[in-house]
Amino acid sequence: MAELSSDLFAQIVRFCEPHFRLPADRDALLIVPLRGWDGYHRLDWAGSPHVFTVRLVELLPPDRLQAVLQALPVGHAQQQTAAALCGQIDADQGVLAAG
Repeated sequence: MAELSSDLFAQIVRFCEPHFRLPADRDALLIVPLRGWDGYHRLDWAGSPHVFTVRLVELLPPDRLQAVLQALPVGHAQQQTAAALCGQIDADQGVLAAG
């Protein structure tokens, strides 16, 4: 599980949630970025987009969360947002681990 500030956690959930609207699409979006991760089979695919996304972000380690952000099908502007969120994940890991 990634150690994230509450603000970053909320930003990531807002960014990812629209992509996880349909339960049938969730597996297709996550199978590649989460390939080989032992927690994949523990994912609960049910629930509203918000509930699913919150559970996903809570469960993923930092590297897998970054892989998901980078794998979502987004346009150029949102790719920049995803990259910024990935950088903030790295920054939060250092700050929260030291604190």
